[in-house]
Amino acid sequence: MKKIIIFSILAITLMIAHLYFMVQYPNWFNMQFGLLWFNLDHASLNLSQAIIERYISPHIWTFAQIYILEAYAWFVLTIITIFFIFLSISLFYFKSRAREI
Repeated sequence: MKKIIIFSILAITLMIAHLYFMVQYPNWFNMQFGLLWFNLDHASLNLSQAIIERYISPHIWTFAQIYILEAYAWFVLTIITIFFIFLSISLFYFKSRAREI
């Protein structure tokens, strides 16, 4: 039950972030996700690049740079929000199915 609440809170937080960015940045629909991340906290972007390239693989960072950071910010945040909503719903469904058995 705690996981369901956590993922639901994450999904709601991301929806609130959508609304915040739409008000804060007038050109929200044309902004790239990497630029939004850089505007919010450029040190964490640099840190994530260093960690991924050094400890995981430089190829993964290249993939992230091309396909994720250069995508529209609203699209990336929408995909993440939908993922957390789907995860919380599926956890709730499987938890209720386990009680029936």
